[in-house]
Amino acid sequence: MNYIDLRVFKVLRAADDITTHPGWKRFQEYTRRVRKITLEALIDYAVPRMSVWPQVLQSTHGEPILPHLRHACLSSSNSLIQPPLTVISEELSLLTQSVSQLDVDIGDTSGIDIADDVYGRLFTSIIARSPNIECLTMSCSARWLPGTAYDFPFQRLRSLRINRPDIDITALLPLAHAPCLETLSFSIVNWDFPEDVELILSHLRTLTISGPWDKVQAFITRTQLPNLHTLSTHTLQYDPTDIIPDATSTLLAITTHLPHLVALHITCHPRGWALRHLGSPDPVPIPGGTLATFLEPLLTLRDLHTFSFRFSGYRFSYSSQDLFNIADAWPGIQDLRLAFHASSVPDEGDDGDSETGEDDSANSGGRPGFEALAYLAHGCSDLRALHLPVMELRAGALEGAEVEGALADAGPGGGHQALRELEMERVVFVGGDPDALSAEMTRFVRRVFPRVYPRVYEEEAAVPPVVVLDEDTGGWSRLV
Repeated sequence: MNYIDLRVFKVLRAADDITTHPGWKRFQEYTRRVRKITLEALIDYAVPRMSVWPQVLQSTHGEPILPHLRHACLSSSNSLIQPPLTVISEELSLLTQSVSQLDVDIGDTSGIDIADDVYGRLFTSIIARSPNIECLTMSCSARWLPGTAYDFPFQRLRSLRINRPDIDITALLPLAHAPCLETLSFSIVNWDFPEDVELILSHLRTLTISGPWDKVQAFITRTQLPNLHTLSTHTLQYDPTDIIPDATSTLLAITTHLPHLVALHITCHPRGWALRHLGSPDPVPIPGGTLATFLEPLLTLRDLHTFSFRFSGYRFSYSSQDLFNIADAWPGIQDLRLAFHASSVPDEGDDGDSETGEDDSANSGGRPGFEALAYLAHGCSDLRALHLPVMELRAGALEGAEVEGALADAGPGGGHQALRELEMERVVFVGGDPDALSAEMTRFVRRVFPRVYPRVYEEEAAVPPVVVLDEDTGGWSRLV
């Protein structure tokens, strides 16, 4: 951008009216095609620069230089000399009312000292030129979010993402006056919710919040979110041994204050777990108890149609009863994804992974039986995507009367017509001939979920929906 500035500057000095230059029409044709641009919003006052864009704008009699600009990215100076940045770049004159998406990537992460009033003047300049922002991403301090507790300038803002974790809850108060705000994403680490502060986000529909369980809980309990339908939480667990009380308290707060959620995504991993096992082929998951403990407070969310539960680094015991409870509580579920290390799955070099160290493969309480899929098919007719951890298939389990009864009215021919995506970490065979169990499982899945297979077989590169581990031999095979 600076190189272009200098070239155009020479043209301006040679001509009183830039519109008479032979290349003007070609320049206009080019600028009409520009949809996205990156600009230096703040510059180093110790390094003077010549920007010609204000003069060009004057020559166009106020008509925008980039009339169809949609997306602007604002950054700070990359100069090696970094005194306080106090100068708003004249390149901002390229912003227009057509800009609907704005990324502001300015902050102290690069070591730049920014004067206290700079953000205010910067956003004042942005608002004057581009008041119709609909999507705003801030990679800078959230305390400089424009507006006051009684006013917010971007009246068309629909989506706000704040990437810096130093957010103060009071910085979000202007959002109460954002009439179109539907999506909000931010991180919290160390802030308290003042007793005299009340935040109302009446129009918010989708919220993504990252931080400790207690901070997430405080925000949910102290903020009015009457129209929220999608919640995503991302938590770093500092003390892995406190996962049950920390998480269940927050999950209970979610169901109490947000009873009409239709989509819920819970993600958690222990602090430093990935780094602690860096380079280790077999990281040892941390015991997390039973899945039922975490599901119990959530089963009252009767409107739920999307649910994901991702606890990397933790090992949970789960059973067929958990899947039965899901089917009973969420009959309208469409997308169900559970991701964690399941108990009772022997790892390489380990005879068993129970907490006692004994082989507990005969204990079906640690992982659900494959036949539980029939109950899901019966109870969740709208289910489209199903991702599960390890399951087990025992000899004779698919021949029971309960399975046949569950399939009786599951759909035409007893098949589930909605499911398109079926993935499991693995299926463990217990007892019986592995080849016979594999064939039996294949027939069962084709019967219960007939619409999963055509897509898999038509795409040669598609990942098979079920990967099988024979518990006796340790061998892997595909469900074909």
